[in-house]
Amino acid sequence: MAIWTQRASIPWRQNIGFYERRYEILRDLEQKGLLRRFQDRPHQLAMRLQAAHQLVTFGADGLFFAALKPDSDLDVVRAAVEVVWEALAPEPQGLPLFNFQWLTPCGRPYDEARDVAAKAFVGSDHPARVTDFAVVLDGKFDEPFDDFHLAAGVVEAAETPGRLARGLSRGENERDVPPGIWSVEDLPAVAVFCQVEVDRISLEPGDIVEDAFSALESARDSADALRTSILTPLRDKKL
Repeated sequence: MAIWTQRASIPWRQNIGFYERRYEILRDLEQKGLLRRFQDRPHQLAMRLQAAHQLVTFGADGLFFAALKPDSDLDVVRAAVEVVWEALAPEPQGLPLFNFQWLTPCGRPYDEARDVAAKAFVGSDHPARVTDFAVVLDGKFDEPFDDFHLAAGVVEAAETPGRLARGLSRGENERDVPPGIWSVEDLPAVAVFCQVEVDRISLEPGDIVEDAFSALESARDSADALRTSILTPLRDKKL
């Protein structure tokens, strides 16, 4: 199943060049045909690129970027990030953070899918009937990644936009996006939702943008392998 959303946050050392060059960056993005709209915040610029689901936000302390639909053109996001990086020449600091979300459609009605999924994980020999379930895990990867957080469960279309709109856990409330980006009609009626968030220990010196997007791809592969492994009990349940 194709990934649904991808997000990344890269902190950097306080960069006062942001205040001096942010409008220059906007003009450059507009001239390149990359900018759709922007919001000027006290310490950030939040931008939507060629489509509403292609996002870049940057400020004095770091960068956030996202591709929030399966057909998002990540090259557009990368081109915008390269413009920001070239203008500010920031010094990365702290742990980059990556977040991925998947939706795997189910062929069963919502209540039935939840019941089957719950039994797959906890069995049926219990004094009470399990009507819902969620898998929530924290753990560690081997280097170059570090901590991960996984959350998974069965969702119906009406609740899915709210889940997809959730941003990264590290102070990302202002970078969440309106659930209206996703139309309920375009979402699976019932699906297994899975979100994996991954810390990267550091980025390599040199071409930081290249390393950031390589790290995104590598983190995505690791997160998908984890998702596939953790959700193995659902594999033969024909949800």
